[in-house]
Amino acid sequence: SAEGPKILQALGPAFARTQAAWEAAAGLPLGEIQQLIVSFHDHGDPLPRPTLVVRPKTPVAKETLLQKWGNPVQSVKGSADTYTGGSGWSYLLPEDGQGSVFVVGKAEEIQEIRADNGASTVVTAAMEKLLKASDDRRHLTVVFAPNELISNFFRDCRPWSLCEPRQ
Repeated sequence: SAEGPKILQALGPAFARTQAAWEAAAGLPLGEIQQLIVSFHDHGDPLPRPTLVVRPKTPVAKETLLQKWGNPVQSVKGSADTYTGGSGWSYLLPEDGQGSVFVVGKAEEIQEIRADNGASTVVTAAMEKLLKASDDRRHLTVVFAPNELISNFFRDCRPWSLCEPRQ
């Protein structure tokens, strides 16, 4: 809808750079993505690292994705092919996804997901209720686990923001 771009624009120029980086990593602009799930992983880096689960509006052929990702090197072959790109991103293409879903993240997270056979992370009962109350007509649904905010995102008083503060 026309409201989606307005929401993204309201997040400011710093978020526009983040959006551009995520689109480049996924190989698709947001307009071609049906669903984008962004999870953050704390491994002691200055900021938590994002992992993207991408569901395109229409399936994208594996060869097309590989070309858009700069022809990354296949690192693991099997029921879920794993690729490592020169851009610092790694990719997971489930065989049964047939171009309708793929995962983009740092190599460590991609290997963890592959080792867990794509099992999702634990979602608390309260978060599950919130997600069920959401629907596909929303532009954006954001769900945080409060303990993650305190113990990971804001630990050691580190600043964390997708946007630059107002002057």
